[in-house]
Amino acid sequence: MNKKSKCLLLIFLVSFLLYAALSPLRMLKMEQATIATCVVFQAFTVLVLSRYYRIVKPEWLTVAILVGSSLVDIPIRICYFSSTFVSFPEFLGRIISVLVGYGVFKVIQKTG
Repeated sequence: MNKKSKCLLLIFLVSFLLYAALSPLRMLKMEQATIATCVVFQAFTVLVLSRYYRIVKPEWLTVAILVGSSLVDIPIRICYFSSTFVSFPEFLGRIISVLVGYGVFKVIQKTG
């Protein structure tokens, strides 16, 4: 396994574990869980991209983060969408915050 594959696999696994660690927040309040998840995933995305962009293209890193953070959610939402509609804003916020993190990284890269 080459360096790029190891890096992508590591980012995927960390993203998945971060999703799993933040999941219990949904039991408290959905608004708080959404805000916390968005902040954490945006910061995680910017941190990962700024650290590993020389090894792997930022687009691939972003995809690894998105897939890792959505691996459990997407099949459940496909099968039980109406039952999981309450947590849909958290899922959507997580996806948007990863994409915004990518945008922030691109802006930082252009100015820095």
